[in-house]
Amino acid sequence: MRLVFKNIRDQVLQRYDLEQIKVVKYTSVSGFLFLRFFVPALATPYLFQLWDSTLPPLPSSSLVSLS
Repeated sequence: MRLVFKNIRDQVLQRYDLEQIKVVKYTSVSGFLFLRFFVPALATPYLFQLWDSTLPPLPSSSLVSLS
């Protein structure tokens, strides 16, 4: 995981200007972490053993909208 995060940070450092790097180097790593791990768990909690079975339609659509 550290190598992946370092690679993302290095790519950002090469692409953006110096004044943008202060913010973008942190948001890129945290955005990757959130989109890769937390959003799929929110959208389909039964696949990650967070819920025993498939959710009813209303909570399921709410979680998909949230993610």
